[in-house]
Amino acid sequence: MITKDSEHYFIDGKEYVRATTPLSILNRPSLVDWLTRNSQEVTEQWTEQTRDIGLEVHRLISEIIAGRSFSDTPAHILEWSQLDESIRNGLRCYEKARLTLDFEPIEAEKLLVSEEYGYAGTTDLLCEIHGDDWLLDWKVSSRLWPEVEYQLAAYWNAYREMTGRDMAGCRAIRLSRESGNWTPKDQLVMTPEKLAQKFEVYLCILKVWRDLNENNR
Repeated sequence: MITKDSEHYFIDGKEYVRATTPLSILNRPSLVDWLTRNSQEVTEQWTEQTRDIGLEVHRLISEIIAGRSFSDTPAHILEWSQLDESIRNGLRCYEKARLTLDFEPIEAEKLLVSEEYGYAGTTDLLCEIHGDDWLLDWKVSSRLWPEVEYQLAAYWNAYREMTGRDMAGCRAIRLSRESGNWTPKDQLVMTPEKLAQKFEVYLCILKVWRDLNENNR
């Protein structure tokens, strides 16, 4: 049985910290500056809207990978027209990324667990690109934040730990809410060598987060 809350996964009665939870201790200066320049009401509304858009784009991409189409019937076309433009832009970017990268899905929403380090996370897609296995993660955002590298490194390590084999690498795919355009520049590509380096940093972040969390109990 698998359940989760905002910070943890609970798998068969065992607790694992979410892979992204420790990254909350990292600072985003430009975001902090924006938040301090706007009222609490504005920032809360913005946070809720961007979260909801991201969740819906992720959900619809999973359905598309599973075989859903928005062009099969007039009903689907109507549903497409009723989607928020920000969501349509995210899906347009996904389709352009799919065509450009020419990936073949293997497993969507793949749960990755590190028993050694006690964390877990769900990557958006395990796929094949030109015969090689890759992990892809969608980012519905205005930019790819630096901490994405540590998230991908955590996923990469958990995958290796679970399967006993390596892969070609990981990619973060940025899907814009503002524009339906996508180019290869809208991705972060990480090789196993780069992932190994970033995973060492991730372990330090995880250790600091656990120390802070323990002190706050």
